[in-house]
Amino acid sequence: LETSPPSNSCINHLFPALILLLLACMLVFTIKTFYYDEPPKEVLDIIAQEYDKRHDVLQGVLAELRVGYNKEDEDLDVFNAAVVWDSLRPLLELTDYNKKLAKDGFKWLWILVERDLKVTLKLTKMGEDVKFASGFQLEMCVLTFDSLIACPKDHDCGPSSDKRKQLYKLKREAKYYLRIHGLKTVLKAIKMAIHAKEAFSWLFLQTLCTTATAMLSPLSVHYRAQVLENLNDVQGLIFWEAAKAMVLVELLSTVLGLLTKMVKTHAETLANKEISIGTYSHSFDTILMRHITKM
Repeated sequence: LETSPPSNSCINHLFPALILLLLACMLVFTIKTFYYDEPPKEVLDIIAQEYDKRHDVLQGVLAELRVGYNKEDEDLDVFNAAVVWDSLRPLLELTDYNKKLAKDGFKWLWILVERDLKVTLKLTKMGEDVKFASGFQLEMCVLTFDSLIACPKDHDCGPSSDKRKQLYKLKREAKYYLRIHGLKTVLKAIKMAIHAKEAFSWLFLQTLCTTATAMLSPLSVHYRAQVLENLNDVQGLIFWEAAKAMVLVELLSTVLGLLTKMVKTHAETLANKEISIGTYSHSFDTILMRHITKM
């Protein structure tokens, strides 16, 4: 390396050996760090505390379940599968965890998954609770089941065969209801659109105005190009005819844009008014029929 920069032959002969030497040093350092150097006592204490903490959290949740859980209770805010899973998942992240405690946690997890599916499906079908009427909670419950059913394969804590059959039966029932519920939502949207039938003509007019405005855009570009081409001949007839055409096209485009906004506002106002009247009429008929049926 007496010359600067070194010659090509020097690089080719010296650098491969230097790279191998550095890699060997890195390998020795890695082996020494992971196999021979013990972590500081503070790190070991933190690891032990975290180990005990994760076990204690799950044990506390399971103790509360054993005392306060009632399978007839439909309150999903107190005990649910998410609570158990949130305390069970950190435990499974440990390399050495209490297998018996994890198995007990999975046992309660499947009990609550089944209960959550049943209760959520029931409340969604009833449609009285706004939280469940949309079907979103039921869909999330199904997605949670799909993610949980694949997890125990790595931990040998899956549900029993009978429990698995029952869970899949509930899932199929929930998926079927979600499809029916989605179809009802589409039909409801169609009915709402039918209520706004008088606004269709205004919407059609808005579409025509929007189309015309879009067609004028290339014309505006064309006449602007002509004006720029004849800019040197300001006194010429071609320049003034192109300038006049450009101004007229821009003016017409602006007027059409304003007309489109006015038509759109009128159509939306008319549609909202008709939909509100149709919805009120349908709700009044439904309440009246319920009252007559009870009589």
